Amino acid sequence: MPYLDILDFKYGMDRRRPREVGVPGTLWLLRNAHITRGGDIERVKKFVERYTLPAGTHGLAQVRGQLYAFGSANLAASMPLGVLYQRLQAPSGSPSMTRVLDVATFDGKFYVIAEFSDGNIYHFFDGSNVAAWQTLASTNATREVLADFLATLIDRDAAVSATAAGSMITITAVTPGTSYTISASTVQGGGDTSQGITLTQIQANVPEVEEVLSTGSVEIVAGSRNPGINTISSVTVEGVELLSQPVDMLDDHQAAALALAIEINNGTLTHGYTATAAGDTVTIAAEVGTGSAPNGYVVGIAVTGDVVAATTNFSGGVDAVAPVAQVYTATLTGSFNAADIYRITINGTVYAASGSAAGMGSYAFTYKQRMYSVAVSNLHYSKLEDPTDWQDDGSTPETDGGFVNMANESEGSGRLVGLVQYNDKVAIFSADHVRIYTLSQAVSQFAFVQSLDNTGTIAPQSLLAYGNNDVFYLDSTGIRSLRARDSSNAAYVSDIGSVIDPYIQGIRAEIGEQQVSRAIAIMEPVDGRYWLALGPYVIVLSNFPGAKITAWSVIEPGFVISDLVRVKNRVYARSGDTIYLYGGESGNEYPEDDEQIVTAETAFLDARSPATHKALNGIDLSCTNVWSMDILVDPADETKIINAGRVGGSTFVKQRIALIGDTPLFALRFVCRAAGYARLSRNAIHYDPTEAG
Repeated sequence: MPYLDILDFKYGMDRRRPREVGVPGTLWLLRNAHITRGGDIERVKKFVERYTLPAGTHGLAQVRGQLYAFGSANLAASMPLGVLYQRLQAPSGSPSMTRVLDVATFDGKFYVIAEFSDGNIYHFFDGSNVAAWQTLASTNATREVLADFLATLIDRDAAVSATAAGSMITITAVTPGTSYTISASTVQGGGDTSQGITLTQIQANVPEVEEVLSTGSVEIVAGSRNPGINTISSVTVEGVELLSQPVDMLDDHQAAALALAIEINNGTLTHGYTATAAGDTVTIAAEVGTGSAPNGYVVGIAVTGDVVAATTNFSGGVDAVAPVAQVYTATLTGSFNAADIYRITINGTVYAASGSAAGMGSYAFTYKQRMYSVAVSNLHYSKLEDPTDWQDDGSTPETDGGFVNMANESEGSGRLVGLVQYNDKVAIFSADHVRIYTLSQAVSQFAFVQSLDNTGTIAPQSLLAYGNNDVFYLDSTGIRSLRARDSSNAAYVSDIGSVIDPYIQGIRAEIGEQQVSRAIAIMEPVDGRYWLALGPYVIVLSNFPGAKITAWSVIEPGFVISDLVRVKNRVYARSGDTIYLYGGESGNEYPEDDEQIVTAETAFLDARSPATHKALNGIDLSCTNVWSMDILVDPADETKIINAGRVGGSTFVKQRIALIGDTPLFALRFVCRAAGYARLSRNAIHYDPTEAG
């Protein structure tokens, strides 16, 4: 008896081809599990609630194994035991913190970049404001830089897209025909009061209108059967004859109406009209695309014998209207002061920024005794061994702070997003460009190495040095990596995530670019798996080159992760005001019943005979815990399943699970809802070849 033996699942999820042409060992979906070094499916551990933070805290970081959160209010006394608090107040002291953009450590102390409720961004080191950045940000800021910054913020709104040209922002509805509300305001920060935002409607929203066909009718009032004598001899619309021959009257007026409609439809290709019968009435519809034009057309009729009929002229036609996207421009006007705050509100969501925020560094990176940050197209660096001094005073140029304008080094002048160590160099990212640099303690040894076009990221926290030679990041197409091409160490873009590109793109469309821009990556410390938290999902890579395993899966923890922190062999995840510990205090805690349900689904399999029907008669499984099994038998309708029951342990040395079904292709679905550790190692489907059908 033939059977299909699936030895392992070492290829993980693979969405490169349609599901009906799958390869044994690949999975269409693997949820709440990952692939082991042996190629088995293994349940992930539980995210256990560990700490509840007071409202008003933001971010999560660690130094020397101690967790910290940040905020602007006086909340230290309200923190739970195990989490410390660093208070970071804006220079004015009044706005409240709304978000931590980035945290790095320098000399065992935090360097934090935080956003505040008034739209400003500030840098802090060891709890104190880095005043040098107010000067740098003001220097970087122009009206054009601010317009570009606001456009970047607005463009992440799911309802609109935004681009900037000079001081003008163009805001376009994503869905033509769906309107958005817009308003704008400014808050004076400098001495001049002339600053403003002029909103101009370029294109009004035009909702889609579907065409309604104009119709007229013929009602059969009276008449009896007498072929050739009692007839409807002519039906015209605005003088155009619809009948090629008379229609005999019938005693059943409904049948006569149906016969009349059929005769009209027989000539549709000639005259363009169609007809339907309901009861004793025939409704005549105008040609598609004519809209309201036939309204008022006269319906004429000629009868013979005792036939009596009534007509109604054409009416009710409505022209189709194609939807048009609403477009506004927002032009920044008046004098420009970096302290002024500009606000544009889309559908009630406020996008606010000062000129200073637009020119402020948004990412912190510690490297070779300096702190680095990116602002606009500049890579800024601090003085050697002093993260609070970012200026070049001219006295010691080799060790002073300063900046490099990336727009002068290679093509591409987009806003820089972040940077990460790559081999013995640094990769500097914008949304669609990567530059490789050599950075040194001595400024004179800074050197441009290479640029990579048409790749990049909008998610700075997705940048992660992976192993010795790779950098992983979330590109617009999916998850990508930089790696050395050869012994020259020249970088190229690897398609490490190509097998799940369609899946990642589906998630991006689901969660929107705002959440995409906040994706965050980490290396899980116990098994070295790559995690990318993306909205309510955690994308996982189990990469074990020695075993030739490169397998993707997904965790759905049930919440959106805003921060991930690795402390020794533990991973902490923050969502809202709750901090979760992966695996709990023991590091080995698994979900309870019906928590983080494991789902493993294969592609459709054909046992190398896609055109041969198979009488399924049994399934064997090797597993730990209790798994339910379904067999999907129709790629065109995945609701058609054979339920194979539940199994725990191995059936290979016991009685196999019996099946009844006939199909040329089949997919397997395994689900574990039971509490505790779960593993799925191998399965085999038994069948007999049969005749098609």
